[in-house]
Amino acid sequence: MSVPTGTLGVEAVHEALDRVKDPCMKAAGLDLSILDLGLVYGVEVHEGGSVRVDMTLTEVGCIFTHRVFGDVYEAVEALPGVKEVEVVPHWTPVWTEERLNRKARSALEGSRNAMFRTMKGRSLQRTVARDG
Repeated sequence: MSVPTGTLGVEAVHEALDRVKDPCMKAAGLDLSILDLGLVYGVEVHEGGSVRVDMTLTEVGCIFTHRVFGDVYEAVEALPGVKEVEVVPHWTPVWTEERLNRKARSALEGSRNAMFRTMKGRSLQRTVARDG
């Protein structure tokens, strides 16, 4: 059961988690947090300053697993009143794009469209160069 303790509560933890950026999204130039991507399944704050974060990643074999989980620990441990943090990975249900929030959905759609325009442009340039 989640019990807010003083200023420490689920909302404060969510604010901290919203500052944890997904490394792949950051590399792509997108300012998307693990909350935007729907990677956090649940947050519990218990009396005494114990916090549990249930989360997943976009894929089981993500090479940034340790970095993302480490960033979660750092962000939550920095909150006043936190004494213990537990990050619990969940691989089921499998993450899908249906978990994206509006911000992430819009950013990724724009990114995909730009990528496809670039690919189409390169393809046309190669065709013109080849067929000259």
